[in-house]
Amino acid sequence: RNKQLNEKEQSIPKNLRGIAESWSYLGKTQKRKRKDRIVMVEGNGSGYGQAYVPILASNNYELESGECSVFQRELKGRAVTYSEPKPSSCTAKNSFQHQDFCQVCGEGGNLSTCRSCPISFHIECAEKSELAQCCPHHRCCVCQKTLAAAGGFLFPCQSCTNSYCEDCIPNKGVRFIGRCDRLEKLGYDSTKNFAYIHCSASCEYLAKREFKWTPRRRRKDKACCPEEIDVSNAFGKRNPEEKSSHCKKSSSTV
Repeated sequence: RNKQLNEKEQSIPKNLRGIAESWSYLGKTQKRKRKDRIVMVEGNGSGYGQAYVPILASNNYELESGECSVFQRELKGRAVTYSEPKPSSCTAKNSFQHQDFCQVCGEGGNLSTCRSCPISFHIECAEKSELAQCCPHHRCCVCQKTLAAAGGFLFPCQSCTNSYCEDCIPNKGVRFIGRCDRLEKLGYDSTKNFAYIHCSASCEYLAKREFKWTPRRRRKDKACCPEEIDVSNAFGKRNPEEKSSHCKKSSSTV
């Protein structure tokens, strides 16, 4: 029996490459079972002229029980539990706070806030910069594409009102910072629909002076590819402890 178990364990895949090879081998050697739509039933007295009559499998039911519904046929007797509908995300209140200064001029006071992000600005500043209709970080400042029209992702500057889509972002003078730490401290997920940038050297200088932003240090050591993980235990391979215990039991029974 130990010999059979050892032979079986040799065929168990040890890594992802082995799993892929086993899956492709099964796809080539084994075919899916075909389910016929036509069934043959006894046709005595039906006037068909033969002993068996071909009919659709969906029509093979008795008159007393009646035809099963599509709901019952698809579920095949499985029970279904219904849960209460979840509240819409549009009606839920924002869990983040807003910044206490204007994104245009940098001053405080009576500020208007954005519903979708922590950006705040004065109405007067927004009218002067033609930003009253929409939050500046939710529209490309070059082609005027909205967040949805830009594919659900924009590149706003954390220091000014500029925001770019993927097609309009400048090729030079831009630093990609990705996660905006000052907005994360306000409880806002800054990486869901945005990758924050510094669109110019002056914006980066402002971020260092006002927001205490510092560039992240690069790691000196290069990342190396990890070794392959042995996942054969998940497919029934025995551990060395199980093998030794099984050998002890077999020797004791003998």
